[in-house]
Amino acid sequence: MRRQGADAAGTGAALCIRMLDALPIAIALLMNADTPPNAGEERWDVSVVRLIVEHGQGAPNGLEEAAAQAASTWNEVGVGPRIEVARDDEPVDDPLNVDEHSRVGVMREPWPYPAQAGAATITWAFTETSHIFEADVALNPDIEFGDGESERHDLVSVLTHELGHVLGLQHVEDDAEATMFPTIPRGEVKKRDLSLSDVSALLERYAGTELAAEDPDAVLEAAAEDQPATGCAQAGPPAAEAALALALVAIARGRRARRRNER
Repeated sequence: MRRQGADAAGTGAALCIRMLDALPIAIALLMNADTPPNAGEERWDVSVVRLIVEHGQGAPNGLEEAAAQAASTWNEVGVGPRIEVARDDEPVDDPLNVDEHSRVGVMREPWPYPAQAGAATITWAFTETSHIFEADVALNPDIEFGDGESERHDLVSVLTHELGHVLGLQHVEDDAEATMFPTIPRGEVKKRDLSLSDVSALLERYAGTELAAEDPDAVLEAAAEDQPATGCAQAGPPAAEAALALALVAIARGRRARRRNER
């Protein structure tokens, strides 16, 4: 098994996020060249995902608390696996390496992805079944994360987005209010809360599985009740240099996934 890097653009496709009065921001969604027909349908088949939060070596303040808050947001939907956060004070060099442990931490190797990619999530799935067996989140060490301050990118919002990728979700490109929208400006905190688009995507991803909702309509109704009231339209879009790209960097498959599936 090998992970596709950002320099392997020939095997993937570039997704451009067009913003009014701003330059497009390109986000690479890189897929393995031998992608099977059910690519994009990756999901867990276990009820609990243990996510190890790595401390030290540049980890932002409050990383564990932010990860726990992000996990709680998705757990409250009651669909898909429950994400449980655990702590590790001895981080590995590259949290994106496959080692059968799902991790979130700061990349300590040189950041290999676009400079505006604030975080990278990689999911490892079985080739034959598309069942995820590991998902890792790496934070860009060159980005200063905060707790809702106007001059920084909100860590909870970024992690809530990335944990959506951990659950197997893709970007929601047509709803700027969605947590899974691909960019976030400095100071924005609304991605801490899921939109109807996010909840619908989660319901669709786990429909027909043991981790599905017993009553999807009730889940959507509850999500609709939680949506904030809207008043005036939001001000113009953020400048390109102020928007952080949030990306599902790669989905990797290979021989190791096949061997594991055969056990």
